[in-house]
Amino acid sequence: MGNDTGKSGGDRYPFGAQERLHLIYERLAEMTRSEVAAMIVIAEHANSQTGETFVSQSTIAKRGGMTTRSATRTTAKLVQDGIITIEPRSGRTSIIKMLKPPTPVSGVDMGVGPTYASPTPDANDAPPPTPVSDEPLSYPVTITGEERNASQPPAQKGEASGEKRGRDQYPALWEVFPRDKVKQTEQYLSHLIEDDVLTLNEALAAVDRFRRYCNARGGKVSTTAMKFFQDEKWRDAWQVFDRKKNPGSKKIEKTITANADGHVADVVARFRSKLNDIKVHITGLTERKTALQRLRREIDEAEDRHIWGPEGEPPKPETARKLAYCEQCFDAWYNEIGTQCSSGSSLRSLWDEVDDELAMRG
Repeated sequence: MGNDTGKSGGDRYPFGAQERLHLIYERLAEMTRSEVAAMIVIAEHANSQTGETFVSQSTIAKRGGMTTRSATRTTAKLVQDGIITIEPRSGRTSIIKMLKPPTPVSGVDMGVGPTYASPTPDANDAPPPTPVSDEPLSYPVTITGEERNASQPPAQKGEASGEKRGRDQYPALWEVFPRDKVKQTEQYLSHLIEDDVLTLNEALAAVDRFRRYCNARGGKVSTTAMKFFQDEKWRDAWQVFDRKKNPGSKKIEKTITANADGHVADVVARFRSKLNDIKVHITGLTERKTALQRLRREIDEAEDRHIWGPEGEPPKPETARKLAYCEQCFDAWYNEIGTQCSSGSSLRSLWDEVDDELAMRG
């Protein structure tokens, strides 16, 4: 770990490998798995004399098996709990420092300042658990109505030649998408609505956002209505403007993003409904934990789309501000400057609520 030379303890190496491991081990009961994983990464990079490290949030995320925003949340919680400190540096990686708890060794000479105990290995002690990511490796995107939709037989190709547009159940769809598999698509959407996966208003609002998104990119609709709902593209923030393909068109961008807060409000309402369903209807501890982890990941993805647009977080987000669609939330997350916008704050508050529920369930 870090810059050790094989020695630990004492004045020369106050943050030796053994001391750093002990700092984590003695706090295991009060830390979540994400916090343990983050501390392992911090300890691995910390200086053996000062306990300081310049490890970035993206490195903590990658090594700890979490997103960069999750790493930022986790380290902020560790600061709040007095386990580490973070010293921001303008334009450079922040300094993270491990803190030792004030636990003097019993029986030491009182004329000497307090020293800190190094752990004495005990053959009966079990080794500390290996931290693993609390994010599932794979998960279904939806919680309710998923199995019925997944088992639905594939729609047949083609469309009856005698079909009349006046009989369309959802005519607004066909003002945006090409008329392909009309009957099957409308039946599929009806199933989604009946299964409470989304409401009709949410579906139509998503289609309208997608229309404006396509218009800003030249007017070409790149998918069918069936694939739009089967691939759950209705979840995406289509009101986000593609700056890289349309640089400088601020007027169009403002028009497209005008209803962004309203869209996030719909997303938060749907997530909150899912959270309430989990609390009320899922009683098994394992099933509830899995459902909460899945919901937390969905909220993470919604935050990604809010900050970065449909393409998600880039490989090195801290240096990619010019690619961010919500620069206010980017600054709050990656530069620790200011606060998030109202949409970002509502998503984060709900994420914290789900995370607290997970912590209570162990």
